[in-house]
Amino acid sequence: MGRTYQGKVVIDLGGLSAEDIGVEMVLTNAASGEEEPRFRGTLEFKCIAQGDGKATYAFEQYVEETGLFDIGFRIHPKNEHLPHRMDFPLVRWI
Repeated sequence: MGRTYQGKVVIDLGGLSAEDIGVEMVLTNAASGEEEPRFRGTLEFKCIAQGDGKATYAFEQYVEETGLFDIGFRIHPKNEHLPHRMDFPLVRWI
């Protein structure tokens, strides 16, 4: 609590552009016993560099509350003509 955390990921684009890819962190409260996890939100990574067929995405987040959280990361297609990013089986959880 009271700290800023940073992270980054480098992705081999495989012929795509950095704008074709979205990277985000998904936060939930950690489930305990019979309690279901509660969705807390997402944090979109920003593309900070690209070249040689790779792109670097990064985030910075100030944490202002305590607790146990589950964190997941997902990579998804991004395009203005895509009505829902989950329409294609191209989401990758890491």
